[in-house]
Amino acid sequence: MKAFFDMHSDLPTKLYSSNESILHNNHHWSLDKCPADEFVQFFACFIDKNIIKNPFHYSTNVLRSFRQKSKDNVFIVEKYQDVLKNKKRGILTIEGGEALEGKLSNLEYFYDLGVRLLTLTWNYENELGYGVAEGKNTKPLKKFGIDVINKMEQLGMIIDVSHLNEGGFWSVVENVKCPFVASHSNSKTICDNARNLTDEQIKIIIDRKGLIGINLYPPFLSNSKSVKICDILKHIEHILSLGGEDALVFGADFDGVDILPQEIKNVSSLQNIIYEMQKNNFSNDVIAKICYKNGKNALKTLLL
Repeated sequence: MKAFFDMHSDLPTKLYSSNESILHNNHHWSLDKCPADEFVQFFACFIDKNIIKNPFHYSTNVLRSFRQKSKDNVFIVEKYQDVLKNKKRGILTIEGGEALEGKLSNLEYFYDLGVRLLTLTWNYENELGYGVAEGKNTKPLKKFGIDVINKMEQLGMIIDVSHLNEGGFWSVVENVKCPFVASHSNSKTICDNARNLTDEQIKIIIDRKGLIGINLYPPFLSNSKSVKICDILKHIEHILSLGGEDALVFGADFDGVDILPQEIKNVSSLQNIIYEMQKNNFSNDVIAKICYKNGKNALKTLLL
């Protein structure tokens, strides 16, 4: 693997308040496990509102801590030109609009801190809208959620619809014109899990020139008790069949999940997926697009 692009790792949350390093640690993601010298990795601060009582301050502390721990080893991207300056690149993200605490000014604060992607909700309701764990919820984004995505479009921040309910998804479609992403979501046709995307949603993201990050969490891949790399390929193949050749990337969810498929241990195992794709006659061009080229190309329009 020459280079990789992955849209979701929760490493900043794992490293917070620990003495562990981005260079070496016992988590899924560290520099010494990276399968390529060149990468773009999105690093998320995860907000669980049932545990975190002051999400704005918590997110600020997590992100500042991560910037400090990574500063000598990973270049934090804030605009597309930054992608061209270093081979080891990180993009800061927040997983859960709870971090804004209902204030649009806090979105601008996080933008100034270097955050370039916001996952609008986690699984539950927040000030912006509703997550997928709210049941078959068709409620649209709340007014504050609409204000947030409009401001994100203006700033050039990436709107992420992973974890968002279907009503919220269509609110994004109706209220912004920019590309948006599902940073770590799979195909509902292949695995009928609430966290996955319908074919209609996938086609919209493709039409908008957005990205879909393949998630490696076994319950999002298959209902089987034994999940393997072949189950990952089923999702890739289905999204390709819908026209997603230029939209597919990885969104592995490293350090955000407690289990992974067989043959996947950590970020180094991305190489095993490539081997399996080669064995199953994926073209070198398609493999290169999914591994890296799609993501890098999309950043030209996703980031201002």
